[in-house]
Amino acid sequence: MLEHTKVIEETETVPLLQACGRVLAKDMIAGFDNPPFDRSPVDGYACKAEDITDASESHPVQLTVLEEIDAGQYSRVTVEKGQAARMKEFGAELVEVAAIEDRPQAMIAAESGAGENFAGKAQNFDAG
Repeated sequence: MLEHTKVIEETETVPLLQACGRVLAKDMIAGFDNPPFDRSPVDGYACKAEDITDASESHPVQLTVLEEIDAGQYSRVTVEKGQAARMKEFGAELVEVAAIEDRPQAMIAAESGAGENFAGKAQNFDAG
């Protein structure tokens, strides 16, 4: 099919809003990864998958919440067994939170597997 396709020899520069229906004269190259870091695409809690393997509505698992992480915020906290970090402002809230002994506690009432609700660096596109 390509052997029957005419090579584009003439190009012009037009404003982006007038470019609809046109073909790019050369390849576009991304200058950065998107997303530029690993992130959570939904509201919820980052925790160890083994902590919530048997979680259910009739047998919720209680985890200590170390911090709340807003959209675009970077965290240096390492989540250990029995702990969680709340991921906010990405979508609907997933679980109930209660204050116990002046530390927020997350009551996880549903099982989730390792790597679920996770968007890795460059998942949409990578640089180059």
